[in-house]
Amino acid sequence: MRKTILTVFALVLLVHASACTVRGRVAVHVPTPPRVQIDVEAPPPPAPPAAPAPPPAPVVQASAPEIGVGVVVLTPNCTPGVPERLNGIDDNCNGQVDEGFVQSGAVQITLGWSTGADIDLYVTDPFGEELSYRNTSVGSGGTLDRDARGACTNGQTTENVYWPAGAAPRGTYRIAAHYFNDCQAGGATEVVLSIMVGGRALGVYQYILGPGQRIDLATFTIP
Repeated sequence: MRKTILTVFALVLLVHASACTVRGRVAVHVPTPPRVQIDVEAPPPPAPPAAPAPPPAPVVQASAPEIGVGVVVLTPNCTPGVPERLNGIDDNCNGQVDEGFVQSGAVQITLGWSTGADIDLYVTDPFGEELSYRNTSVGSGGTLDRDARGACTNGQTTENVYWPAGAAPRGTYRIAAHYFNDCQAGGATEVVLSIMVGGRALGVYQYILGPGQRIDLATFTIP
């Protein structure tokens, strides 16, 4: 009898343990929350600051030139848009003379003629330095960029002196011309002088030079 009771008790414990084990292994399902995708549009990075614009070149103005004895004032015709010719005159009204052939700038002084003579342009700057075929640049920034020797050598008949934009010194400029050689193709020769300051014609002048003659053509001042 006692043995039967123990057996029954053992069976009860076994069933109870089995029930606990089963209960302990029951899986609890927890739903996974859905993924939420958030698109964030970032603003573009700011543009780098623009470089400051260079300051405008100073406006260059000059007094009306004083001209030499016998020098004639010309009023040449110009036509906007026409091709520029190498003749010492602003053909297309753009404030430059013979562009494409010579240099221009704050000051441009051009001497042209039409015979085979060798004529030389001389320009003295406000510091007393002289530009010519013998001295093609000076400390103030001026340059003789075209030396013409007519029929004696290169056949060219235009000489040009200029100061770059922003580099023309204040003071008085003196301009002369010298008939150096007739090159057996000259004789008395008409020369035309154009003075451009700050992109406009300060004056255009004419003179007839004889062989060996030197003439002070014009003087002007940048205040």
